[in-house]
This record gives sequence, C-alpha cells and structure tokens, in this order.
Amino acid sequence: MNRQLKTLRNWHAFRIALAALLLCVMSNLWAQNAKWQLPAFGGQEVEQVVVDPQDDNIIYAGLWRETDTTAIYKSYDGGMTWQPLPVRNRRVTSIAIDPVDTRNVYAGFFSDGALKSEDAGSTWFEIPVHPGFGFTYFSIDPFRSNIVYCNLDPVEEVRTLKSTDHGLSWKNISPAQTSGDQATPVAIHPRNSDILYTKANQLNKSTDQGQTWQLIGQPFQSINFILLNPFCPDTVYVFGGSKLYVSFDGAQTWHAPVLLPHKIWQASVSSKNKNMIYAAGWVAKGGAGGVLRTLDGGSNWENFSLGLPTASVWSIATSRDSDILYAASDSGLFRYHVSSAVMNNKPQTPRHFILFQNHPNPFGHGSSLQGKLRTVITYQLTNENVLPVSLRIFDINGQEVRVLYMGLQRIGNHVIDWDGKDRFGYEVSGGVYIYRLHVGQQSTSKKMLLL
Repeated sequence: MNRQLKTLRNWHAFRIALAALLLCVMSNLWAQNAKWQLPAFGGQEVEQVVVDPQDDNIIYAGLWRETDTTAIYKSYDGGMTWQPLPVRNRRVTSIAIDPVDTRNVYAGFFSDGALKSEDAGSTWFEIPVHPGFGFTYFSIDPFRSNIVYCNLDPVEEVRTLKSTDHGLSWKNISPAQTSGDQATPVAIHPRNSDILYTKANQLNKSTDQGQTWQLIGQPFQSINFILLNPFCPDTVYVFGGSKLYVSFDGAQTWHAPVLLPHKIWQASVSSKNKNMIYAAGWVAKGGAGGVLRTLDGGSNWENFSLGLPTASVWSIATSRDSDILYAASDSGLFRYHVSSAVMNNKPQTPRHFILFQNHPNPFGHGSSLQGKLRTVITYQLTNENVLPVSLRIFDINGQEVRVLYMGLQRIGNHVIDWDGKDRFGYEVSGGVYIYRLHVGQQSTSKKMLLL
C-alpha cells in the first residue's frame, strides 16, 4: 500500500513538473512569435492602412507613389494577399470608408486632390475638394454618412471643408485665423457627431457641425493628431510634437503633458480595451520605436516595435472583432497579433441588439413561405441612439453573397427577407450560409441551411 501511495505521489509530481515545462515552452514560443510580421510591400513606403468598419477581413493600403505604379491596394483576407485597385501615380495621405455604406471609399493625396469610389474601390472619380498644396484627410460622420469633412494644408485661409452630399460638393467651414503647418484629420465625437475638433493653428471645437468654432486656450507645443476615446468620448488626446495632452472633460481642462520619445502622427484606441492605445510615429535615423503602446490610458508608454525595422510608422489600424493590428511604415505594411489575455483585460461593453434564428430553417422550395423561396431574419435593437446597421449574407468560405440591408436604424424589431439570391439576382446553390449583423462597432453571426 505504501509503495502504491509513493508511486502515485511521484506520478502526480511528474505531471505537475511536465505541465510547468509545457507552460514554459509555450510561453517562450509565444514570446518569439509576439512581434510584428511583414505581410506585404516590403521596402516600400506605405502611408495609410484602414480596416473596413464592418468586415475585419477587408483592408485598404495606400502607398506613396511618384511613378506610374499602383497606389491603393485592397485585401479580402486580413492582409495575407492584396489586389491592386485602379489608382496609380499618387501619393496617398488618407483613406476613409463610409461606416454606413462601406462601398463608399474616399482617398486623399499629397498635392493631387481626392478621389471617391462608390463600388468598394473597383472604379474611382475625382471629387472637387480645394486643389491645395500638401496633405488631404477625410473624416466621415458615423451616423449621417452623407456628411464628410476634409482637412487640407492651409491654402488662402482654407483648412476645413464640409460636404453634405457624400463628397459631391463642398463648403468652407474653416475656423478663423486658419494658418499653421500640416493638416490633421477632423476628430468627430463618437456618440454626438455635432461635436468636432480640428486644428487651425491651435485646437478648435465645434458643437454645431462646424457652423461655429471655439478656440481652445491650451498652449499646445504643436498639433499632429487629435484622438477621441470611443469608450469615454469626452476624453480628448492631442499629440503635439513629442508631448501628449489629455483632457477628460471635453477640452475644458487639461492635465500636465506626458513626454513621449518621438513625434506621433496617428493613434488608435483598441476596440476591446479603453485603456490600450497604440501610437504611430516618426523615427530618426538610427532610432527605434516606431510604435508606442499604453495600457493605462496614456500615462505611461512602452516601445511596441519588436520586429519592426528602423522606420517611421505613418498609420496604425486596429480591427474591430479580431486581435490584429496593422502598421503602415516606410519599410512596408506590418501585422501584429495581440495576446488575447491582454486584449480581454477590459470592461465588457453591453450589446444593444439581439439577432434571432432565421425562420424557416432549413429552408428551400419545399419549405417556402407563401409559395416563394424565402426565409425571414429578425433582429432587435435596444439602444435608443440611431446606429449604423448592416445585415450581410456570406457563404461557408467567408465570401460575401449579398448585402440585405445597410443604413441607419432606430430602436425596435426589424424583419428582413432573403430570397436565396446573390447580389446579381441569381439563386445560390444549397448549403450552409452565414448571416452577419453589424450594429455600430459590434457584430454577431448565425448559420442557416438552404436545401
């Protein structure tokens, strides 16, 4: 009996030791893989990277081109492969995707105007923004996407333009005393899009969509980028020179500036953690640290550049539903998979919608409603705010079959039919299909079977 007990104890100790060894090995493997990877455009200057607000697999990349080569590319598989779009010999400074109708895409260029696509990048046409010298940036109202803002390097007191017809015509709404250096994108309040922040020599704020502006008296060193936290929208971050200025009350009061190791061009808040912010910046020759990260809302920053070459990073994008980051740099487009343990260290955002199972399911000609091939998809919105909503059908391989709805909707129950046809009006073959509902920045999916 004692020998058996001793054997069991030894076996138990061996299992504990083995588990500890495996954990150590897995931790080391993760640590080796936890770095930026180069998926595309090695050695080329990538200026912009943008993730589709409704589909993490769709990404646009804009390059700085001074020869007759492709300037904008699109990926359908999360950045693994890229397709050239018909935009050439342009120096891309901005790409913006309509959050309500993602087929509308805007592209701004250095000293070369702007283009718009209404078919997700397949074709493009010129839009009449001010043909100024320098950088061009677009920002789109998240609730009324017919409203688009364009910020330019100042030319003849023109800095900020506004369109109310999806970019077809523009009005000058620049604050007074518009002057200064390089433009920055207009920052739009994520819950009340009447509130705007823009740079015009110093920081200006509007509470009426740009009709009037209030000059913020804080003496910023300079202004390179303005960021609003979507979890706490009255939290305003102003990156200026090598300093970060933070206000928690909508730019009324400001905390002492935080010193940063270098100048920041763009920043993004994680979609899963309000305190996690990534910042992309300029790196001097021989320096390091093109990407910085904070885990405490901006008080302390760490170098987050393992795997990146010594290169400036001009743009950084975070995916909505996955844990992938993208960095556009002087040396190509880089990709990073964030640890789920870090990403999940966050307060849970309440979901303000319910997606129900389609009916009938399975469905086909034998189970048709009113003699027609049809299934009904029902969902309920519980948020009192008007939100951008889309309902899409995908095949089992993740290829989009059809967009059933895309627009703004209010609280209540919503019912949409699908007749088993694709976007071209052809009946699809039998099999498993996925219907995905996006509401604001959240989404959910369910499966259905077509016989």
